[in-house]
Amino acid sequence: MALAPKGQAAKDAPQLYVIFITEGDVLGGALPIYHIERIITETGQPFDDGLHIIYVNGTQQGDATPLARLMHDLQCADPGAIFNPTLAHAVRHVKTSEEGAEKMGSMSEEIWNEGRAEGEAKGRAEGEARGRFEERLQMVLRLLKKGLLPPDEIAECSGMSLDEVRQLAAAQAG
Repeated sequence: MALAPKGQAAKDAPQLYVIFITEGDVLGGALPIYHIERIITETGQPFDDGLHIIYVNGTQQGDATPLARLMHDLQCADPGAIFNPTLAHAVRHVKTSEEGAEKMGSMSEEIWNEGRAEGEAKGRAEGEARGRFEERLQMVLRLLKKGLLPPDEIAECSGMSLDEVRQLAAAQAG
């Protein structure tokens, strides 16, 4: 994704804001919001490259500031208790209209399918890795049983450490 055309001066680059809304106070300063700006370490001078990082502490809901009200609204399931009328209307629409229910149902199904696909891929990868390990282990055990190669050559050929091969040999002998 190109943010600026080639040759554009850095001072003319667009400002980019990355905002993290966290469940807790991840930076530990007991603040509702943290603005992270970059500096040149050696000089202490600001480095204004247009990148701004903001952490919002999602637990800050107890006062009447606009930020606290927004955090409340983003975590509120009851549209009647949401302060922002635009957000309250959108949540009410999703929760009470047939169209909203269908949209949420299809989004939920899409999220579920993505999670399932990721889980299957992870399980397949773990299973394949376990299978390769078991195959290598059986090969090492067979080589040790035949006694045709010394442990250091078995380790080199199998990719196992010499200590692992020696432990297998000792277990097999015992």
